[in-house]
Amino acid sequence: MSKTNTTKRIFDVIRFVMQSQHSPNLSDIQKSLGIPKSTLHGMLQELCEADILSYREDGKAYSVGTELIQQSAYCLSKVNLIEELKIVAAELGKELNCNVSCGVLDKRNVVYIFQSSSNQVAVKNAGLVIPAHACSIGKILLSQLDDAAIRSLYENVTLELFTERTISSIDNLIAEINDVRKNGYATDVAEFSPFIACLSCPIEIEDKYMAGMSVTISINNFSEEVVQNMYYHLKKATDRVLQRLGVILDV
Repeated sequence: MSKTNTTKRIFDVIRFVMQSQHSPNLSDIQKSLGIPKSTLHGMLQELCEADILSYREDGKAYSVGTELIQQSAYCLSKVNLIEELKIVAAELGKELNCNVSCGVLDKRNVVYIFQSSSNQVAVKNAGLVIPAHACSIGKILLSQLDDAAIRSLYENVTLELFTERTISSIDNLIAEINDVRKNGYATDVAEFSPFIACLSCPIEIEDKYMAGMSVTISINNFSEEVVQNMYYHLKKATDRVLQRLGVILDV
């Protein structure tokens, strides 16, 4: 049997147990899905060992396990986070009359969730991938890692250059990330595009940076005064996201 078929069967088993009105036993699952009992028994045993499913000795039946419940809740929280990010990003775009982007870290890259302008939330940049070293969201999300972890992540990696201002060495990247940790925000000044500057703050939940939010302006308008103003509004916006999610903020 191919890995694809095996994976589909496992998913079918999980879905059947989740959607059953009453906890099904092995025979119920086998009759519904047509999986050979010997194969199904092994699948169920592995799923129970991983706490994805739970086996009740008294009724010889299967139900949803604690691990599946926890991961389902995590997925729901991610969906809620994205929706709240979109709402707050649209508000921030109108406040500052600029583009607002949100992204998540995927190893050495940032995957953009969406971008909003002062008029609307756009999905045209959803899925856009930019190297983390070359953008402000990447730097703010990398800053949650310690220096050793960053060096390990970039071991034997050549940093791609996009402009003459793109960070070109791991030492320089770590030096800038140390400043990011001190400031609480990250900047990208003509490092990915020669025409724009960005400033980012993290969305932090339970001591983990779940995503980054950034504001983008023309490089011609970039100054220290503008940075502080952008940071003030961006920090308030990220706090609003957390408040909308019910996260209690430290005073």
